[in-house]
Amino acid sequence: AFRRAGWLPKDENEYPICTHVGFGLVLGDDGKRFRSRSSETVRLVDLLDEAKKRAKDALLERENAKDWSEEEIEKTSEAIGYGAVKYADLKINRTTNYTFNFDQMLNDK
Repeated sequence: AFRRAGWLPKDENEYPICTHVGFGLVLGDDGKRFRSRSSETVRLVDLLDEAKKRAKDALLERENAKDWSEEEIEKTSEAIGYGAVKYADLKINRTTNYTFNFDQMLNDK
């Protein structure tokens, strides 16, 4: 499929070489796997928005929040929220199944 799309050289001996990389299943709280085709999953944009919102709320609870500009709070909450999502995704072994949980993924502890 990659060759037909023109993403890889026609000659199989040329680089780059593509290899399938397997992943475990993402499970819901009920232990059943997420089904992306039936829209039973959490969209990435929603996850990132929630992560940014929670990071912003945590920043605003700090005493020194009044010293920060709105732009600083926005940029910092985005960096913290997006970083939390990346960390939560990378800390799990990619070949094992895991249960998706908003609170666990966005936990700042």
